[in-house]
Amino acid sequence: MGLIRDRILNFSISDISDIGNQRREAVALGKEVGFSPIDSEEIAILIAEMITNMIDHGGAQGRVIMCRVQDKDKNQGIELWAIDNGPGLTDLYQAFKDGYSSKHSLGFGLGTIQRFSDEIETGIETIPKEFQEINGSGTVQGLVICSRKWLAQNRWIGRNRNITIGAASRPKPGERINGDSFLIRHLSSTQTLTVVADGLGHGINAHEASQLAVKSIEAKASLPLPEIIKHTHKKLIGTRGATVGAALIQTDLNKVSFVGMGNIEARIITPQNKHALISLGGIVGLKIRSPRVYEYEYGADEFLALYSDGINSSWQNDCENWDEHPQKIAEYILNKFSRDHDDATILIIKFSPENS
Repeated sequence: MGLIRDRILNFSISDISDIGNQRREAVALGKEVGFSPIDSEEIAILIAEMITNMIDHGGAQGRVIMCRVQDKDKNQGIELWAIDNGPGLTDLYQAFKDGYSSKHSLGFGLGTIQRFSDEIETGIETIPKEFQEINGSGTVQGLVICSRKWLAQNRWIGRNRNITIGAASRPKPGERINGDSFLIRHLSSTQTLTVVADGLGHGINAHEASQLAVKSIEAKASLPLPEIIKHTHKKLIGTRGATVGAALIQTDLNKVSFVGMGNIEARIITPQNKHALISLGGIVGLKIRSPRVYEYEYGADEFLALYSDGINSSWQNDCENWDEHPQKIAEYILNKFSRDHDDATILIIKFSPENS
């Protein structure tokens, strides 16, 4: 890629207590590069997730490397590297999906890393020449993850920077496969499609239905919402079926357009109120009514919550930590308000125009 790296910081990791210091180091470097407070918080979340994954799955030791990075067009950013001594992962694609875990954990760490990174690389072969002396011997074993974040600098790098997103999802306790799936697809610098799909029941058949739903929606993401739902309905015929909620966020128009089929719930949370978004009855793939779009105003510092019925709706009365990053809010709600008998997924999206 022809990247230039400097301000290289190299740390040995051996214990979960290392997270606090590395968060501070990463945030300080991010601020030095010029990241906003919101992006700096995401950098802190990234490094915490990378170290947590290293401790839990990577042989409990490794290294974290941070540096400032510049591309051939002089765009600047930050790189975060996590290099562990564990057994590695046989299925990286599966591991980066929220809700997957090779151990009995919630399994949204690697998914969070992917979601908050502008670019992500894995594999020993990605380690640059500047880092050849890693581990003292120059040899590396285990998993290598590189997360790269760029300053906006008047270019679109595949994200709608007017919104800040948190997502948390886990399978029914005791299950390894998540029957819920979700999609976050940035269509432009001002438009983002967000989806939660809940396959009927739980286990592998529910997982297959919800995964097919989000893949079908992603394939037709540029179509109007009703056409997306109709297309997905046809694709899911013969499966167990799924309930689906799809929200198109248009930050240039201060608007959310929503289509819901079944018991996927959605709320817009303002400083004064919580507005329920209307969802129609039906099961995509089995029987649905004609999809209808409902439009809502969505302004600065307001939140959109989109969640499956594995989340108890009582969270709306008890969750007051709206000053936190949406990722922390989503994880808090999932941990405290998810039902024991079902898969659970929640997206929290804040309209943050100052982050553009």
